[in-house]
Parts: sequence; structure tokens; C-alpha cells
Amino acid sequence: MKRSDKLRHWAVLLYALFMSILISACNPDDDLGRIQNLGSGFVFSEDTVSFDTLFSGFLSVTKRLKLYNATSEDRVLDQFQLENEAYDLFDIQINGIPIREFTNRRIRAGDSLLMLLQAKIPENERDEVFAFEERIAAIHEGVIESTALLQAWSENVRLISGGRLTSPQVWDSLRPYILQSSILIEEGVSLHLEAGTRIYAFQNAAVFVSGSLIAKGAEKALVSFSNVRRDKPFNSSPGQWGGIYLLEGTTGNQLEYTNIRNAEYGIRMGAPSESQDPDLILKNTTIENMSLAGILAFSSNFEAENLLITNCIMQPLALIAGGSYRFNHLSVLNFSFDFFPSGPSFTASNFIALDDGNVLDIPLNITMKNSLIWGNVEEQAVLLDQGTSPINIEVASNLVRGNNNFLSANGGISATAFNFQTFVDAREGNLRPLLGSPADGLAQSTLMLDLKGPTLNIRTTVGALEAAAASDDDS
Repeated sequence: MKRSDKLRHWAVLLYALFMSILISACNPDDDLGRIQNLGSGFVFSEDTVSFDTLFSGFLSVTKRLKLYNATSEDRVLDQFQLENEAYDLFDIQINGIPIREFTNRRIRAGDSLLMLLQAKIPENERDEVFAFEERIAAIHEGVIESTALLQAWSENVRLISGGRLTSPQVWDSLRPYILQSSILIEEGVSLHLEAGTRIYAFQNAAVFVSGSLIAKGAEKALVSFSNVRRDKPFNSSPGQWGGIYLLEGTTGNQLEYTNIRNAEYGIRMGAPSESQDPDLILKNTTIENMSLAGILAFSSNFEAENLLITNCIMQPLALIAGGSYRFNHLSVLNFSFDFFPSGPSFTASNFIALDDGNVLDIPLNITMKNSLIWGNVEEQAVLLDQGTSPINIEVASNLVRGNNNFLSANGGISATAFNFQTFVDAREGNLRPLLGSPADGLAQSTLMLDLKGPTLNIRTTVGALEAAAASDDDS
């Protein structure tokens, strides 16, 4: 048999197999028994279709709803009807045809129509989340045979088109802010974010800071930075906006009770200012779901307390080309539930080779106490001492996965076995160490505060979160 004849032979066989699968999958009698359990006549596949809270003026994700002919006879559907005629709020189409134009259609016994639904709630003057409801009805011979409830919640937003902030601003929590493109806080200018302020960013947007970014969240009212899409899986996917860039010369930055999610960088910092004061202070802050780095700092100066960095694909915490850094109750936890980490969770060096062939060789100073660094990679912390500048590391009471790690001296612990340290439910995002695990009781602390808020007693667990029992839901 010639090669061309063989190809035709296999093509015919594959086509026949494909058609047999297609025909059997579309046979309207196959699911008739199951469909009839839903009711008789025309029946919707769901009683209710709900859209999570939307931003007013933005189109929702697409959802699906089917209408079945749950009888053993072909029947004609007169039309669909929206009870309140809210066709401007809910866009519903069948094969590209709006439901208002979809009339007098014959549906075979046991067959169905697939509807694609989207919601778009217009802007109004409300500051709180508000709800819209509509009911879609299927009509046969002038009689409503089945209905389904359509629900959507929405909130009004403040759209930020991008550009420069040239004078001090205060953003509040009344409505979320949406960054359509990047903003730059100019030198000498501050942006204050009040407790509960929410900032959502489009794909190419980032926050650049030459002045000061001050986020003052609270235990029950976090300041948050995230991507604009909030539906699954986008609500926890890395790399969906740029992140926060602290540029050379910036100073006075403070993030307290703040959550930074789903970006390329949580925070990327340049060279420090001339001041000896830290350019950034982080307290009770979470950085999670980053595609490039949780914190990437070049020759910088910052301090952190009750900081959690987790779920970063490339580099959770990298301190490059020297600088001064102080950590107390730091947690860097990187597991491979959704991806495989590319390397250690913590990297520090006193040098960097530049593209022009020159080398930045700057002293490195690290103080770390009561901290926890753990993840899938066996060596979780790496120190690169290839420059000539001095490295000064002061540590106490840290727990680090690795072999005699440099961060685990002075009362700390290092271990290579992954299950040496256990958590309440790391896969589901509860990263509290288990009561009785090595992290519990290791801290030498004076704090009565962990990442989530005040604790009943002085902290005894290393890391940002106090230990809990396996039944704790971390709510």
C-alpha cells in the first residue's frame, strides 16, 4: 500500500471513530432518564446561577445554563423571557443568538439548549456591595414551564488610568481602586492607604515608588494589592500584574497588615537611600503567589516582623549585592502543590555581576530571629560569598530546612527531612505550625502578636504564625 493510500486509510478510520463517539455523545435518549428526574416538560439544569461580586461596569466571566426537553416527545419552545426585562444586566445567548430573538424552536426529546450567560452591572452612587436578581423563564404554548434565578453582586470602583502622583494622596476603603496601567509615586510624594483599602491591577500595571508608600491596615481591615480578576483560578494564580517597585532613593515606606497577591514581584527594591533608617518596614504582611520573587532586594535596607512569604515560583526572598536586613518572626514557606519551586526559598549575597562587566561588591548585614524557612527543596537557604566585602550574620532561634544551615546557629534547628516540620494544613493554605512540632516552643520572643493579630501569651512559635492544633481552621 502506498504511503498516500495508508494516510487516507487511517484518516477514514479516525473520522469514522470520531463520528461514532460524537453521535453516541449527542444521542438525546442517553440521558433522558436522568433529565426526567429534574421534572417534566422544559426544565433548567440549575435552579440558580450566581455571579461572584463584580466590579460595576466590567463584564463578568461566562457561565453556562442548559434547558432540557425532559419528555419523550419533540416539543416547541415559544420563547425565553426575563421577568424584569433586565436584558442590559444579563447577556444570554444561544449559538450567538440573544435569547430575545430565540423563538419558536423545536427541541428534540431528551435534548437540550446550551445558554452562555454574562452579567454586567452598571455603575451607580452606592459605596456598599449591592445585589441584582433576575429570573429567566422558558415558555411553552403560552405557559411558563420552568424558571431559573440569576444573581449578581456588584460594587462600584474608582478607576485609576495610571500616570504620576505629584502631590500627597490618601486612598480610603469606601470603594476599591482599579489600576488600568502603572502609577509612579514621585520623589517627595506620599500615598497613604487607610485600613481596608483594596487595590486591583490589570496585567501590565504596577506600583512604582520614588517617594513613599504607607499602608496602614488593621487586624480586621487589611490593605490588599491583587489582580483585577477574582474568579477561580485567577484569584490565586501568580504573575497577573507587575507588583510593587521601590525605586532608588525611596524612603519611609511602611506596610502594616497588608496582603500582596498574584503578581510578578511582591516587592522589588533598588539601592537604599542615603539615610541610615530603613527604607521599608513590613509588619503583619503576607506576600503570596508570585511568579518571579516575593521580595527581591538589591543593596537595600529594610526590616520585617511577622512577615509571611509563600507560594513563589522563582525566588521567595532574595537579598542581592549586600545591604542591611532585620527579620523577626519571618516565615518563608514554599511548597509544590501548584508548581515545583525552582530553587531555595532564601538567597543572600554580597555581590552581583552587572551586564557591563562590572561587579557590585557591598557589605551584607543580616539579623534574623525566631524565623521559619521551609519548603520542598532540601536546601532552603543559600549564602553566596563571592565578593570581598564583609558578611555579618546574627541569628537566633530559627528553624531552617537544610544541612547545618548558616541561619540555624545560636539555639536554632536545621533538618533535611521534609516531614520534620509539620503544619495544620499547608495544602489548603493553613500554614500554622502544628502544636508540638519543632517550631512550637523554639522562639525566644517578647511579642504578643502574630501575623493575624494579638496572641493570648508571649509568642513561643518561630515564624509569623503561632502554632495551632490540627483542628484549627485559622479563621
